[in-house]
Amino acid sequence: MILARKQLADVDYILEGGKTTVGIESTIIRLTQNGFQILRNGIIT
Repeated sequence: MILARKQLADVDYILEGGKTTVGIESTIIRLTQNGFQILRNGIIT
């Protein structure tokens, strides 16, 4: 988590849900006033 904070310093929120049970990367999205943009497709739990 510390490394993530360094790499994502300009990110307002990091949601940590723990280890995934399916081994697939999580989805990363960018929220804006106009909606959202998917930056990386993955699983949403």
